[in-house]
Amino acid sequence: MLLLCIELGSIAAAARKLNKSRSTVSTALNALEDDLGVALLERTGNRVKPTDIGLSILDESEHIIHSMHQIKTKCEHYLNGYETTLRIVRDDTLPEQFWRETTNELKKRYPGTSFFMYLAPSPEIVNCMESNIADVAFCTSFGWKESDSYQHEQLGKILFLSVVHHQHPLNQLRSVTELDLRRYTEIIQTYMDQERLTAFSPVSGNYHGLPFFELMRDVAMDQIGWTSIPSLLLESDEHRKTLKVIKCPEAMTWRPYLALMRESVEGGVIMKELCQKVKDYLYSAQV
Repeated sequence: MLLLCIELGSIAAAARKLNKSRSTVSTALNALEDDLGVALLERTGNRVKPTDIGLSILDESEHIIHSMHQIKTKCEHYLNGYETTLRIVRDDTLPEQFWRETTNELKKRYPGTSFFMYLAPSPEIVNCMESNIADVAFCTSFGWKESDSYQHEQLGKILFLSVVHHQHPLNQLRSVTELDLRRYTEIIQTYMDQERLTAFSPVSGNYHGLPFFELMRDVAMDQIGWTSIPSLLLESDEHRKTLKVIKCPEAMTWRPYLALMRESVEGGVIMKELCQKVKDYLYSAQV
């Protein structure tokens, strides 16, 4: 009421805007001034203007109103079954553009929900869930054992391709064996396991470790070695022209893409909608 009176310069105008009587607004303002022990408004006829102290607390008053609005919105979200906070951990199997567009859309539709997102290597995500860091995680499955700490839902499958720069010696071979792969540098995914940096299932004894698939792809573009990455990350014409699929039977592998949810968390409206958006994307991107 105070801010509106100052903005409109009149208690009567503020009352009309609030659809309240002038006496109701005036009584509320008098009660506020009595409670604070200071005069906040100078009244001259039908006009009002802030006193020096009234002017000095405008910023704080706006912050209070903003906070009250956020509290009200979060409570309405909760009553409607929307999560007030959603903590997400994900790997980079899916392109960054998908996550940016999807989370931006959800934030606009559910402004009362706070979204937290953390990017982690695929093998590290299980540790995140077991440590209660997130409500939901999205990642490629590499055959990890199930845990009592979380439940999982398969959202689709991801095609992984073993690729190498088109000028690399491996691309010149008509047929590539595992022995050939061991001869050259492998660009492999690394992650933190028990406070130790670990390479995930390397084939070659000579490898270059990186935490994310996009980094692995870019290093392969620099002719450092061969790697296995999600086909969805071969986005541009440059990627597809430069990186070629290695000519071996194991070069193309389908892997499940999962949503992991803590057993103690009952999925709300937004979590379910996010899972459905991932399903829809995987279907449309790979049909």
